[in-house]
Amino acid sequence: MSQDYFLKKTYDAVYRASRSKTPFRTLSESYRLVLEEKSDIPFDINKVKSDITPWTVEQSNLSPELKDPNAKEEKGKGPGEYAVASVVSGLTDYDSVASMVQGGGESFDVGYPPGKENPKYKFEVKFFKDKNSVAQISKHGINFRNYVLEEARRILGDIYNEYMFLDDDDRNTVNLHVIDNIGVRDDADWSLEKYLKNYFLDNISTGGLNFNVLFKGKRFNKTKSGFHPLISAESLIEILDTITGKDEEENKEEFSKENPRVVTVKTTLKDLYGVNNSEKGEKLNKQIDREAEHIDRKFIKIKSNITGEKVTSVTGFYKQIKKLNLSKRLSKLKKELSEEKNLRSLFPSSLSGLFLVYPEGYRYIPETDIKDYIKITTISRDKFNITFKSPEHEA
Repeated sequence: MSQDYFLKKTYDAVYRASRSKTPFRTLSESYRLVLEEKSDIPFDINKVKSDITPWTVEQSNLSPELKDPNAKEEKGKGPGEYAVASVVSGLTDYDSVASMVQGGGESFDVGYPPGKENPKYKFEVKFFKDKNSVAQISKHGINFRNYVLEEARRILGDIYNEYMFLDDDDRNTVNLHVIDNIGVRDDADWSLEKYLKNYFLDNISTGGLNFNVLFKGKRFNKTKSGFHPLISAESLIEILDTITGKDEEENKEEFSKENPRVVTVKTTLKDLYGVNNSEKGEKLNKQIDREAEHIDRKFIKIKSNITGEKVTSVTGFYKQIKKLNLSKRLSKLKKELSEEKNLRSLFPSSLSGLFLVYPEGYRYIPETDIKDYIKITTISRDKFNITFKSPEHEA
């Protein structure tokens, strides 16, 4: 009796094919079909496990580094990956789970079935020291991270630049306006310059941004130098909008005037680059108007840096704050941080699900539910930090 014939009969007997008799298969074809049948994963990849599921004794033993800080995982392997491989496969022997854990060069951490170079099911594993800690994203989301840092720098940097165009007396006036609206006593140590530079711009320049301070609703800690921010950047912008509205009411004439420098720049640019065609000319003029504002701010900054002269007034500061549309820009950035496509970009493109591992157990989030259970908290050392969030309504 041939080996091919024996394997074919064994295959049909084991899986009890109820369909019509299958055609004869070669040894390689039959072997491939047996493997495909056995590759159905024993773990439910579509079910959210939002509560922490405790490790079994066997799973803990496979990843002792989860509970023992002195135990070291293999080079290129993250904490808990062997335990996760056991959860996914139901296997507890070291060799089997080891064949599922990928090295540092792969985009994912654990694959199933065991031993496959390109497994059907792929999982990412993120380790958390406790329920309140964060995990770092190292390999993915780089373009989005760069965008967030740059957009935050532009928004807060625009406020900083306008503030620095004021002389010392006018800066103090603006500081008092803000402090009065915060509702605290006069804090001699607080200034818009220190707030924006020490708490945000310096950190952004080194790849750091705390969203708990950027957006309102959280408590804030003092910096190492002892400076206390008092409010979030989101609240600051709301306060500046409120003060700007009051200042506009009191100085309607000043607000209605167009900046004479900008008018001169516009006129010069249109004389040099204008076109006669009315339709194209209108489009070009709108672009010139925008560029004239940018040119004015750029050279005002250069002049201020070189001469140290005051180049604007308190009302001029608030007038420019209104033009910057800060609330709209920050709201857009806040929304983008929770958008599905951006959260999904933090993980491999081909992914079955995400394991959040803790010393005591694990949570599991299917790929399609990442947007509902993952939150970006900070950027540190040019990397996103994430944490688990409980959705308002779980199915």
